[in-house]
Amino acid sequence: MTLGITMLHKLLVIKSSRFLEKAKQITGASCAMVLLSLSTSTLAAGTVGYQTQDVQVIPELMVNFITNEMTTAGINTTDLDFYPQKISQRLKLPNCKAPLDFYKEGSKTSFYGRNTIKVSCATPNWSFYSSVTVKAYGQVLTAASPISKDEIITQEHLQITRMDRSKITGNSLTDASSILGLSAKRPIRQGQILKAQQFEQPKLIERGDGVIIQAVGKAMTVSTAGEALSHGRLGENIRVRNIKSDREIIAKVKSKDTVVVMLY
Repeated sequence: MTLGITMLHKLLVIKSSRFLEKAKQITGASCAMVLLSLSTSTLAAGTVGYQTQDVQVIPELMVNFITNEMTTAGINTTDLDFYPQKISQRLKLPNCKAPLDFYKEGSKTSFYGRNTIKVSCATPNWSFYSSVTVKAYGQVLTAASPISKDEIITQEHLQITRMDRSKITGNSLTDASSILGLSAKRPIRQGQILKAQQFEQPKLIERGDGVIIQAVGKAMTVSTAGEALSHGRLGENIRVRNIKSDREIIAKVKSKDTVVVMLY
């Protein structure tokens, strides 16, 4: 009888242990599910109302910042172009609860070219770097069409072009009247910036042209026929032949068909 009770007790202990182990597995799984649910709920709760900064308005704000900085420095921004760096929409930043702050890196007085800008927020605290390129423009004289060597310049050859000042040098021309009637020393391509050294007085007399030789004295002027033995521009001395005497002399070009020899 005692033996039967002992065996029954052991059997009950074994079944009880298996039940408790099963209960622990169920409880553990349930706890894991609860924790996962809590974590998910917490994350969801944390993102409710979360807003990202609209980075697409920042380039315009950077341009306004640079414009104000240049105006404060006494620089006229009327004839300037501003090129802000594009900001990728993949840049995700918390929405700034305070006005954005902008700071120009480097020189405080030099604005032309690329300006590195630090964009920052105080609340919450974040920052990144971007840039604004500033280009100054001016008016300059350019070739409206191709110009051949020795071609006489007319108004149709010229045009005023708005251009980046970094490409304009001190000897670039802005006044068309300064070269009208001159000839090109060398070929000039269409759109090329024009400079004074590209032009010279045109050839008024070609070699072989018939000319009038004026011999000018203190009291009288004598004229005779001649032949040009070299090319000549206004004011240049050229070789000419006196047809009547067959003598070669040096005379100064006065006009397209006249040369002068001073006798005093």
